[in-house]
Amino acid sequence: MFIIYPIEWNAVDTRDYYSNWWYGISIPIFKAIGWLVVIPFLEQQTLQTLPLSGIAILSGGFLIITSVFLTPAFVCCLWLDARKLSRSDAPWSPNHWLWGSMGGIAILVGFLFSYLWPEVFISLTYLFRRYRRIGLFGDTAVTLEQQVG
Repeated sequence: MFIIYPIEWNAVDTRDYYSNWWYGISIPIFKAIGWLVVIPFLEQQTLQTLPLSGIAILSGGFLIITSVFLTPAFVCCLWLDARKLSRSDAPWSPNHWLWGSMGGIAILVGFLFSYLWPEVFISLTYLFRRYRRIGLFGDTAVTLEQQVG
């Protein structure tokens, strides 16, 4: 025997807006951590012990190479995540062309002026807006009050 309960006004509707592309959007944040924390730490360690200078040079070179190759992946992930959300029934539908072009402009400014901060700003802004609207991991619970209001 099945019991059917009436839908309450505060009933929760669980939806899936599953997109793992946001992992790539966090690339500039990890690049900034690498440039601001890892490299100065290794340089400080090499000043104290000279045999570790090779490790600092290799890790710095590795960070530069991975930064160069992962920078275009940031824009692709930004565009793909925004497109996935705009095509789903998510409560937030970002304009994927706008976010993709802002990411491209941030990379261009960063390349021309040797700045990392435009990429970090776009990344943090997008991830914050995504978190506030639907969460980062794609699962969100939307109450009926939020749907109506």
